[in-house]
Amino acid sequence: MDFSSTLTVLWYAIKPNLWLLILLVVLLSASLIIGRQNWRKAASKSLLLASLVLGVIAMLLAPSFTHSSLSYVLTWVDQLSLLAVGIGAAIYSWLLLRPWLTTSHQSVS
Repeated sequence: MDFSSTLTVLWYAIKPNLWLLILLVVLLSASLIIGRQNWRKAASKSLLLASLVLGVIAMLLAPSFTHSSLSYVLTWVDQLSLLAVGIGAAIYSWLLLRPWLTTSHQSVS
């Protein structure tokens, strides 16, 4: 399969969910723009915990999103793909929530 055929297949796979991808990019951009003044503050532990929990939830829900089930995730390729979904969701949620769940360091003198 040549490169243009691969891109055509990817386009047809992404096309039904393109609205969701656009929504996720808009949400992330809005969160980063609105909360940019909090970006230099330290991230709280609740942010890391919330991101990890959302990553695990995404891993558990990903097969049902593709009309499959978790019991069909048997090969190492499927498991690695599911792990990539979880890591990607955790990173995305961390970036999305980072401007809002921060703590300020106050210097003690």
